[in-house]
Amino acid sequence: MKLGTVINAQAGGLLRDPELEVRLRDVVGSDALCTTKTLDEVPLALSSLRDAGCDTLLVVGGDGTVSGTLTPLLRVWPEGHRPAVALTRSGTVNTISKALGSRGRPERIAALLLEKETPRRVRRRPTVRIRPDAGEPVDGMLFVYGLGVRWLESYYRDSSQGLSGAALVIARAAASALARGELARRMFEPIRAELVLDGESLPKRDYTVLGAGGIRDIGLGFKPFPSAGSDPERIHLALSSASPLRFLRELPALQLGRSLPGSAIVHRPLREARVRPDQPQPWSVDGELFPPAAELWLGAGPSLDFVSVEAGFR
Repeated sequence: MKLGTVINAQAGGLLRDPELEVRLRDVVGSDALCTTKTLDEVPLALSSLRDAGCDTLLVVGGDGTVSGTLTPLLRVWPEGHRPAVALTRSGTVNTISKALGSRGRPERIAALLLEKETPRRVRRRPTVRIRPDAGEPVDGMLFVYGLGVRWLESYYRDSSQGLSGAALVIARAAASALARGELARRMFEPIRAELVLDGESLPKRDYTVLGAGGIRDIGLGFKPFPSAGSDPERIHLALSSASPLRFLRELPALQLGRSLPGSAIVHRPLREARVRPDQPQPWSVDGELFPPAAELWLGAGPSLDFVSVEAGFR
């Protein structure tokens, strides 16, 4: 195995621990480590690791780093030669790396990956691929629209971020739903849209919740995509027109990974979908917000092997 490491220098973990890069360099060596400060630097960093023959890629960053790395990775590495990906918990929020088995400090994970005897677990997962307005695709693991985007906007605007900030935004939204307040009304403002799911057209109607995942978990114990990971050619789509109060009542089911028989319009594995809203709408992949699009294509992108070391907690 030849390990390469790409670091997002702007990730929360690096900003809190600036010596992390030095410790990683001591483990993997200078030739196998690339530090990036902007998204524009990532393709060149990945190209250099590809040319060096790396077959396993250690990604050092948080949730936003995932799509920022996977998108150029799928362009830089040819199909059939793509590296296994090992994610680390090095951001402000690390939902995706936790869902894919990451445990331990990044330098410890790197050291264990370099040990031949270390037990490894490999999870094959499709990316969630989004193509806005027939533009360039973005690949990640979690897509949200409508309620999910408005929740993220509130999270970035009104909270201290991190898990405590995320929990606070949920608590505020829940309180507003119970009081029939302005925050809940704003978050649950419906989007009128036409959808085509695996070639089947749905009548135009109002939606409040639309999300898709290549992993089950979205953080804080919520598992709205129960089939994610069961089929490398499908992601899980959740679609609902739930009101704030109805959605609040169904939160326990989301934590148990159950389907939502009450409010769900669609809650199943999916190859592809097209979303055509009456008005252009913003969207998000892996917690990163993108500008409004008049039409979105979304579906299962190329599958990747995500590797975790079983002893990574040590």
